[in-house]
Amino acid sequence: MELNLNLEYLPEDERKPFCEYIIEQIKTLIGQSREQSRYKAMEEYLYSNKLIDWVQNNNQYISVYDLYRLAANNLKIKEIDKENYEISINPNENIPNSYTILYSIISLLEYGTLSIRKCGTFTETLEFIAKNLDTYYQKFLMEANKWV
Repeated sequence: MELNLNLEYLPEDERKPFCEYIIEQIKTLIGQSREQSRYKAMEEYLYSNKLIDWVQNNNQYISVYDLYRLAANNLKIKEIDKENYEISINPNENIPNSYTILYSIISLLEYGTLSIRKCGTFTETLEFIAKNLDTYYQKFLMEANKWV
């Protein structure tokens, strides 16, 4: 679940800011996603199988929607080389008040299991961004007042 960007045609000083702009767009798209039917079944699965190990043994709750928003807020940019960047979820981040790694739960949500259908929200969002990267770059330039 990462977005690989080849930015060789962008000026060097725009590459990192453009990646930050893409992260903001991912946050926006994830925040607008409300796949209630897919989320409800996955929430029931998460909680019936106790897949989140809470710090205190009380029955805390975090929705699938909030898990996706949390993942979007924990994206990181990795510079592979001068032209290639990777945007991915921080693999070391825990779900708040739990011992459970956020990435592991998002992976479950994205790919599902034999008994539960996948949500795929994050993957679909990254694919949408990748397909429309030129449009996002034009918007980035316009918002940065660099459009000529």
